Parts: sequence; C-alpha cells; structure tokens
Amino acid sequence: MSIWSRFTQRRRRKIEEQRDAAVARAMARGATPEESAAAGDRAARGDTAATVFRISNI
Repeated sequence: MSIWSRFTQRRRRKIEEQRDAAVARAMARGATPEESAAAGDRAARGDTAATVFRISNI
C-alpha cells in the first residue's frame, strides 16, 4: 500500500467519523432523520457556520 493510499484511507475514515458524530449530535437534539442526514453531510464537507463565517470575513 502506498503512502498516498494510506493518507486517503485515513482521511476517508476521519470524514466518516465526523459524519457519524454530527448525526449523533443532531439526533440527540431531536432532529428529524432528514435534518440529521443534512448535518452529517455538512460535517463531511466541512461546511459549517464557522467555515462560512471565516470565508465571508476574508
């Protein structure tokens, strides 16, 4: 296994962990399944309010 494939595999695993954590937090707040899935997708993309705020202030 090359270094690059190990790096991408580790990155994919980290993204899935972030997605799972975001879905769990959303479900704990009482979000609907659609809202939970959307939260997971945002976390996987890195598309959070903090990111949007930081980009808008550049």
